[in-house]
Amino acid sequence: MLDKLPSELLQEIFSLVHLKEHRALRLACKSLNDSITPILLQTVSINLNSEKTFHASILLLRALGSSRNNPGKFIKCLRIHSSFDPPLEKYRHLWHRVVRKRRRVVCRIEKLILDALPSLISLRSMEFTLYHTSELSVSALDTIMCRISTLPCLDTLTLHAYSHYYPMKHQQHFFSYFHHLRDITITGQLIDAIPHIIAKSPGLFRLRLVSTEPVTNLHSVLDLFPALPPAFRCSVEQLTLEGNFTLPQPDIVSVIPHLRHLTSLRLLIHDISDAFWTALSVERIHVKELSVDNGSDALLEYLCSYSGITMMMLIVDRGVIEAGALKFWNQVLPRHANTMKRLYVRSQSPGMWCIDSGPLRCLMQCTNLEILSVVIDRQRADIDGPGNIVTRVLGTLGIWKHMDLICFSSCQLNEDMANPIINRRTDPEQIHDLISTFQCRQPTDNMHHIMVESDLARYMLGSLPTKPDIFSFLVTRSHALKLRRP
Repeated sequence: MLDKLPSELLQEIFSLVHLKEHRALRLACKSLNDSITPILLQTVSINLNSEKTFHASILLLRALGSSRNNPGKFIKCLRIHSSFDPPLEKYRHLWHRVVRKRRRVVCRIEKLILDALPSLISLRSMEFTLYHTSELSVSALDTIMCRISTLPCLDTLTLHAYSHYYPMKHQQHFFSYFHHLRDITITGQLIDAIPHIIAKSPGLFRLRLVSTEPVTNLHSVLDLFPALPPAFRCSVEQLTLEGNFTLPQPDIVSVIPHLRHLTSLRLLIHDISDAFWTALSVERIHVKELSVDNGSDALLEYLCSYSGITMMMLIVDRGVIEAGALKFWNQVLPRHANTMKRLYVRSQSPGMWCIDSGPLRCLMQCTNLEILSVVIDRQRADIDGPGNIVTRVLGTLGIWKHMDLICFSSCQLNEDMANPIINRRTDPEQIHDLISTFQCRQPTDNMHHIMVESDLARYMLGSLPTKPDIFSFLVTRSHALKLRRP
């Protein structure tokens, strides 16, 4: 009966079926196989470095280079793990070295890859994970990268180059071939080709750069755009920068024109000049999503200058003054109360940035919240009875009709610094106890769908076995629940 359904409906059904059942369905009949194959092959991984996946990866490359029943037209995302080499121990015995078998296998892999690439006519996303070249010849890699960059539908490049054993400085030019990309993600060692790729991608929509290089190697954000023509401005709408980047004041005027289309901004970098937030406000660049590890007054002034944020993550370190917390809860948050859906406030020290009665009243105005993550310090969680802030927050869950997840994190640094080790150990347990002992009757329908999370566990609302009319938050998953000492 299933084989008589339209192919579009079959694909929708198969997209909801568990992956383990796909093979059985494909073997059921030809029409089911024809419908489910495009779904299975949308994302494909090649891992030649693993003994477990080497043979399967070789078979896939052969199929992609074949002229018969070639599955390449279905592949939209290709992930290549590590290098293009065989597993480290494969073909390394004495006889293999004598006959240079390993080198011949590497050459065969080079040919298989080059033969496979022309069939990837629908490929949109290329991902390199733990990238390095190892034994692949420079000329072969140069040809491979050039071929990949010419694929007609390719618009996404992801490169994760974490390894310090394979420096990128000798491999930078291989990526300069890429052009007309809409989505660029590079994590680990940054490559010099980034400005050239940006310059050749006028329709760039998302740029994510996460540098894991030593903090002594600082990069100005302006260095990302020097290859652009004088009259050209970057069109990026979603920008993520993490690691050893800086935004010094002299560069702000030149950087701002490239950010006029921003809707999402994530800056977890070494230094941000206050002039940057002032410039965003003056140029009326109002982002809808913001993640930043900065709580300066200039940032808060920028957030007060408009409304409409849907997601905000604010990471506050110990150097931020308490007055900034009052301004955030009482002035910033109400400006965005009607649109805020996801809010994360993470403080490295106790005080007003942690949730209390005042912040809770402001949060209750954000009726469209879907995710809320706040920090609890010892002073506010230590109140006995219903007056503690954890119980009070749980008691107000009914007002958030769209809430999916609420997280309580314990403050890493506590006010009692005489014995910080004990404090760090007891705070998560105390929050866990407060969540577990919370009880209510006749919860609203939305409360049954809310997941609560602490540093130690996840919880869902359920009725007590001995008292079906009383509901409490029961542990569904334990992160690192510690045994209590007597």
